[in-house]
Amino acid sequence: MIAIKYVLPCSLLALVLPTVPVAGQCIGDANNNGFINFADYGAVALNFGTSCAGQPYCGDGGIDAGEDCDLGNLDGGTCAGEGFAGGVLSCGAGCVYDTSECYAARFVDNADGTITDNDTGLTWEKKVKLDFTTDLANLQDADNFYRWSGTCSVATSKRCQPNAAASTACFAGVEGDTTGCDECTGGEGTCTVTPNGTIWQWLNDLNTANYGGHNDWRVPGLQELVTLVDYADATAPITFAALHGASCGAACTDVNDAACACTQSDFHWSASTLQASPTNAWLVDFSNGDVSTFSKTLGFYVRAVRSGS
Repeated sequence: MIAIKYVLPCSLLALVLPTVPVAGQCIGDANNNGFINFADYGAVALNFGTSCAGQPYCGDGGIDAGEDCDLGNLDGGTCAGEGFAGGVLSCGAGCVYDTSECYAARFVDNADGTITDNDTGLTWEKKVKLDFTTDLANLQDADNFYRWSGTCSVATSKRCQPNAAASTACFAGVEGDTTGCDECTGGEGTCTVTPNGTIWQWLNDLNTANYGGHNDWRVPGLQELVTLVDYADATAPITFAALHGASCGAACTDVNDAACACTQSDFHWSASTLQASPTNAWLVDFSNGDVSTFSKTLGFYVRAVRSGS
């Protein structure tokens, strides 16, 4: 007897052979778009022309068997839950978690005298050489303190900046009322800013030096400055290790060394004016995390910030 073989065309095979669904996808929808058509097989497909509506598939928004997530539904997933320090978890192709925007560490020392906070997207100036002795020639010395503004020598109630450049920087960087940004004029006398000048003079020097390869440094706003407080830290200064390392001290002088970073356990200026009393500005105390206001003519510490890495 002669055996006769029958070969079915591909178009018929698609009708008679069972299709194997991808996990969470309705049967026949090979490209996972929720509708069965020629794009799935290039030929007549099982259930051709039908919708997956009412059937579980990747893209229906529900978490089905084998799926981590579906569209905006992360099923409670987070970057931390996936073993990262933080970031933004999203749903990727095939309803699998996309961790490309998660990060392994919140703070990253850039080895150029700057520290990036992945949580806020801000980059901070690094401080070093905490030996309780000011060194104004070193703009990054953690012991250097400055006034927010000075006082006119004749019109002593007027807050001021000592020169046009500092005044311009103050007007450009202040948050809220601009009291203290003007220069002394006419018979108001000269602006007294001893001993160490104002934070706006220091800021201009920082940008003139193109510190860390950037000249867009600014004095942080109060809400930005508060993000550096580590309220889980019981030991002053209560900030994160990237900003105050174990090797902080007199020998810590290299801003490019990730192990070398310092934060003074005291008040730091913000650019934010107290609206109810504009001769005062807001500060953050890194000895305990408190937020307070003081006269702009007092001397405290300051750390610069910029947006972006």
